[in-house]
Amino acid sequence: MNSGKINYSRLRMLIWPWVIFLLSTLFYYYDYFLRVSPSVMVDHLMKVYNVDAGMIGVLSAFYFYAYMPMQIPSGILLDKHSPRNLLTISCGLCAVGIFIFSYTTSLPIVFLARFLMGFGSAFALVGAYKLAAHWFPHERFGLIVGLITGLGTLGAVSADVILSRGIKIFGVTQSLLITGLFGMILLVLIYLFVRDDPPWKKPTVEKTETWSHAWRQLKVIFGNWRYWATGAVACLMYLPVSVFASLWGNDFISKVYNLRLEEAASLNSLIFLGFVVGGPVAGHLSDYFKRRRWPVFVGTFTSAVILLLVIYVSSLPYFITSILLFLLGFMVGSQIPLYALGREICPRECPALGVAGINFITTIGAALFQPAIGYLMDFFWDGKVLAGVPSYSIHTYRLALAILPLFALVSFLLTFLIPETKCKLSDHGTSGTKED
Repeated sequence: MNSGKINYSRLRMLIWPWVIFLLSTLFYYYDYFLRVSPSVMVDHLMKVYNVDAGMIGVLSAFYFYAYMPMQIPSGILLDKHSPRNLLTISCGLCAVGIFIFSYTTSLPIVFLARFLMGFGSAFALVGAYKLAAHWFPHERFGLIVGLITGLGTLGAVSADVILSRGIKIFGVTQSLLITGLFGMILLVLIYLFVRDDPPWKKPTVEKTETWSHAWRQLKVIFGNWRYWATGAVACLMYLPVSVFASLWGNDFISKVYNLRLEEAASLNSLIFLGFVVGGPVAGHLSDYFKRRRWPVFVGTFTSAVILLLVIYVSSLPYFITSILLFLLGFMVGSQIPLYALGREICPRECPALGVAGINFITTIGAALFQPAIGYLMDFFWDGKVLAGVPSYSIHTYRLALAILPLFALVSFLLTFLIPETKCKLSDHGTSGTKED
């Protein structure tokens, strides 16, 4: 009898962390699905709300106007309070936001709906990382971070492939209502099955006891210029996913290859699929070799070259372009060790805050450059309108998208400034010395 009990306990210890991993990652998947959903309905949104590319960029970025400033508070709250309860509430906010988005025809209210989705989603990635820090050994943290981020990014693939086809079959409203219902089901599953700490271990003692203590830790983190350099590299390196693939890629690809929206969405989704594979690979390699920086060196430089080819070379065969888009996402996935690096630079008692800070800096890119590219497109636009919707030429897109390879090269140069922690946690938040 005792032996059976021990076996059951071992089975539970083996399976339960992965249940927690699955549900928290599923919430990040949902977050990403909501994040990129406007990309498959750009023409629809332009027609319904009578707006141009610049305003579509603002509409999409309203998600980030809530998501970005909530990254630091979400990290503090997750270090102070129950991740399970916070993820349950935030998932509910996301579902409510998409329900509002599906019904409204008012531009201010659709801005509010996107803002609400961004507010709830702010807890998804950091909450998943927080739970991973509690349920998995630190020496596998880089791999787990890569798996969470990579699998969560499948939400973007689903938005590109599934939502685009769902809209064609059921229409926009019904497709978004189904999306909201999925969020409500996920909310219940998180509340029922997620736990903050393994019941067979002593609870992790890393709670930030007061807001003043959290503020002091925040000053330590953001007072470290190498932490800012790490965040800047993560931000600029991620632009091909957060700006191109998440909003403007579908329309650009459909024009370059004269494809229907759902066909262009399938091609664009290869960027996300590449990221899904590249993130865990980079995380695992950085764990295995005890080096966080070298995958980032390779990824930043290679992604800059691929961006130049994808944006400016028209004569590439369809098959070659497919490979390049996958490789672009794969190389951007080497950004993932930067999240583990952010945790290792920071005081060990506030892991969620350290990761949240990197995510905060990363999302600045989407908040600024989704609308910036839209306004650049409006600036270079020749005034052509088709069926009441502004039509942007390939040349206009190429002028506006020039900032992406430029910033990829800048991120490569900034990589020389980030620290190398050798996968070791910090005691004071200022460790991590640069290796030359």
